[in-house]
Amino acid sequence: MRTKIILFLIVCLSAITINGQDTEAIKVSAEIKPFVETGTKPIALESADLNGDGMKDFILVSEKAEPEKGEFDHPNKLRSLLILVRGKDKKLTEAGHNEKVVFCSECGGIFGDPFNGVTVGKNTFTVKNYGGSAWRWTADYKFNYSRIDKTWQLVRIEQLSFHVAEPNKIEHTIMTPPKDFGKVDIADFDPSDYDGNNEAETEKSSVKFSSVYTDFEKDCIYEIGESSHVATDCKSVGEYQLKYFDSANALHFRVEKVGDEESIELATQSFGYVTKPGKIEWRLADGKPFAIIMRIYLHKISDEGYFGDVIGEELMVKGLKGFEYINHNIDARKTRNANEEVRKFADQAYNKNPI
Repeated sequence: MRTKIILFLIVCLSAITINGQDTEAIKVSAEIKPFVETGTKPIALESADLNGDGMKDFILVSEKAEPEKGEFDHPNKLRSLLILVRGKDKKLTEAGHNEKVVFCSECGGIFGDPFNGVTVGKNTFTVKNYGGSAWRWTADYKFNYSRIDKTWQLVRIEQLSFHVAEPNKIEHTIMTPPKDFGKVDIADFDPSDYDGNNEAETEKSSVKFSSVYTDFEKDCIYEIGESSHVATDCKSVGEYQLKYFDSANALHFRVEKVGDEESIELATQSFGYVTKPGKIEWRLADGKPFAIIMRIYLHKISDEGYFGDVIGEELMVKGLKGFEYINHNIDARKTRNANEEVRKFADQAYNKNPI
């Protein structure tokens, strides 16, 4: 919390030293113009498939000509970011809005306008800010699309700071959920306060966690298909079922939910994986599965793609439907009490980032 407040104060106080700067407007197409409000001008426009539906969407950044001014004559809500998505009728509609993620034109200190652009990709975008004087700083905010909540949520904050006299001495901070903040929708994001939904976190802190296991030897049944490949179905846990099948040189593990066409891919392992006494752990919250824990063996791979000697082991925890943000691996050989640590990560993630 201290880091983000200091950065925000630097941004705000640096605005005192600068007079208003005139940002050049960009040209936009006819379908974008209706989203440029009267009294504003477009200063950035990027396109990508932002919600994974295969259609071209847009991020539009606009700047107010006469912003409101607060303490120290600092411009408030000077710039707005709009997320425009294309519907089945091929028309654009506004799907998200924020007036704080893009810093104002006077917030960059002596360096000038801090807005350093927006990078976009499928289901994701990152807003970049850069400014300062003798002390330089960056603040990049990355948001990914949530299929569950139908909006974009904060998944990464990256900050750098250094003095121009010592450019090689860089302070670098990366923050991600659930360790550093909870669920933060783009509409609610504020650079000075992004701790997320603490009330929901408190409500979930009383959840009872437990584990059940799928034993490869006792709980799984295999069938040989027409092509001699083997497909194995394991005993269901709640609405979920572990399945694995073989290819030419490996076993492929996945989880399926009853009535859901999409599967959750877990890992690819050698044929010898299921010949060892082993189990898959399901992590439950109040008796309902929300994550799966699996031991992964790291192998040398031949040029032909075949598994060789084992060179490492990891414990992987992966969230089920609604908890896809849980995705973490730890070194099972070097981490003390690795099983307990990976369970702890899953439980904290469930509490920290409720969906």
